[in-house]
Amino acid sequence: MPYDVTINVTEAFTDLTVNDGHSPYVDKNNLKLENLDAGPSIFKIEVEADNNGHGVVYVKGTDSGSKLRNFPYNIPDDCNEGSIDFPKY
Repeated sequence: MPYDVTINVTEAFTDLTVNDGHSPYVDKNNLKLENLDAGPSIFKIEVEADNNGHGVVYVKGTDSGSKLRNFPYNIPDDCNEGSIDFPKY
């Protein structure tokens, strides 16, 4: 069963990439989520679950202070009603 996940990017980032650990996701608007310059943005993706009903989304990007931010999100555990915030605080 796939999960519909909304990624809420709360700051401006360069080189923003959202992937499954191997391949970048493509959002519901057919945008490949790889090496993007994105201000506060919202992306909607579908995350495939394994046999135990879990998935992982990796989000990384460089913030305005040139710091690389890289976080894994365990789905559904790190979702708040189907949404994840990047960066994690």
